[in-house]
Amino acid sequence: MLFASPLYGVFLFVTYVAFWALRRRSILRPLFLTAASYLFYFVGTYDAAVDQEVPLGPLGWTLLCVAIIFVGSSLDFYVGRMLGRTENPHARRALLLISVVYYLGVLSVFKYFNFRGRLVRRGDELGRRQRLATHLRLVLPFGISFFTFETMSYTIDVYRREIPPADRYLDYLLFVCFFPHLVAGPIVRPKSMLPQLAAEPARPTR
Repeated sequence: MLFASPLYGVFLFVTYVAFWALRRRSILRPLFLTAASYLFYFVGTYDAAVDQEVPLGPLGWTLLCVAIIFVGSSLDFYVGRMLGRTENPHARRALLLISVVYYLGVLSVFKYFNFRGRLVRRGDELGRRQRLATHLRLVLPFGISFFTFETMSYTIDVYRREIPPADRYLDYLLFVCFFPHLVAGPIVRPKSMLPQLAAEPARPTR
C-alpha cells in the first residue's frame, strides 16, 4: 500500500473519519487505530511478498511478520511493567537483555543476514571442492528498523527511569505500529508519543 496510491487515499480518509468519530471513546479509539495500523502493515507486507519466493508463501510470510511486531510489542510492554516494579539490579539488567536480544535478533535475521547464503563445501571424486550457494529469500517486514529502535528506546528509557512504564497495553501497541510513521519514520520517542496516544484528542482550531 504505497502512500501515493488511491488505495492509501481511501484508507487514510476512512481512518481519519472514524478516528474523529471515536475521539471520546478511550478504548475504541486506540483499538480502532491499532487495527487500522495492523491492516496497513499486513497489506504492505503482503504486496511486497506476493511477487517473491518466500518461505510459507505470501500469506504465511505476512502473518509471520505481523506476529513478529505483535509479539515484540507485547514482550516490551510487559518487560517495561516488570522493570517498573523491580528494584533488583540483576533482574533489571536481565529484563533489558531479553528485549534487546529479541529485537536485535530479529533485525539481524531480516536485515543483516547474508541473503546470498553460506557456502557449503563438498568434495568430488577428484578431491576438488565445489561451493554450493544457498539463498535465503526474505522480504523485509515493513519499517523493521523504525519499530525495532522505537521499542528498544522505550525499554532503555524505562530501565534508566527516565519515563514510567506505559499504563495501557493498547496505547503501547499503537505506539509501535502507528501507521503514519511505521514505514517512513521518523523514529519517535515514547516520552513524547505515549501521552498523546493516551489523551483525548482536541479538535483542530484555526
